[in-house]
Amino acid sequence: MNIFEEFYLKTQNFTFTVIPNNYPKEYNGVKVIPLPKPREIVEGFHKVITTRSSTRRFMEEKVDISAISDLLYYSVGVRKKESEVIYRMFPSAGGLAESEVYLVPLISDLEVGIYHYNPLSHSLEKLNIEIELEILKSDIVSSIPDINAIPLLLILTARYWKALAKYGNRGGRFVFIDIGIVMENFYLVATALNLGICAVGGFNDYIFNRALDLKNNEVVLGLLVVGKKN
Repeated sequence: MNIFEEFYLKTQNFTFTVIPNNYPKEYNGVKVIPLPKPREIVEGFHKVITTRSSTRRFMEEKVDISAISDLLYYSVGVRKKESEVIYRMFPSAGGLAESEVYLVPLISDLEVGIYHYNPLSHSLEKLNIEIELEILKSDIVSSIPDINAIPLLLILTARYWKALAKYGNRGGRFVFIDIGIVMENFYLVATALNLGICAVGGFNDYIFNRALDLKNNEVVLGLLVVGKKN
C-alpha cells in the first residue's frame, strides 16, 4: 500500500463533533504594523485567470507596503464580520479558516524578520524570533535551483486541529484542500497586481516549522515566493 492509499483509507470516515470558532490566530506582546487600506483592483478577471502562471525570475526591487497590503487582504483578508462569525476571502471546510499566513520580507519596505498576518485588524505582527535567513533561503534554492531572488516569502500553515475536531480523520483531507485554495487565491491576486509568484514544493518541513516556533497542532504546508517579475 502506498502512502496515498493509506491516507485515503484512514480518512474515509466522516464524523461531526464539536464546532471550533473560525477566529484567526493572534500574537500578544509583539510589535504590530498596521497595513495601508487596500486599494481597488481594476484588472479584469479574464486576463487574470488566463495569464496566471509561476515565475522564477524576480527583480531585486522593493515590494512596497501597499502592494503587500493588497496581496494579503484580497487573498486571505476578512471581507465581513457578522456577530461572532468571520467571513474570509477564501472558502474553507465548515468555514473554519484554519489556514494562517506568515511573511518574511527580504526586499521590501519592511524590516527583515518573520511576521504573522492578522486579518481581523489587517496588520502584521512582528514575531520575536531570530531568523536564520540563509538557512531558509538555501532550502528554497535547493527546491528551485533557477530562482534568482526571494523578495517576499509567504509561509502558509494550518491549525489542523480545527478540522480534526469538527470532522474527525476526514478533516485531514479538508486541510489540504483548504491550503490549496489559499495558494490559488495568492496566485490570482498576485497576477492582478502584476507581481510574480512561485510555489515551493520541496522545502524541508522541519526547518520552517522550527523557524516559526510552531506549537499547538499547527504545521507549515506551503511556501510562496512573491516579487516584481523580471
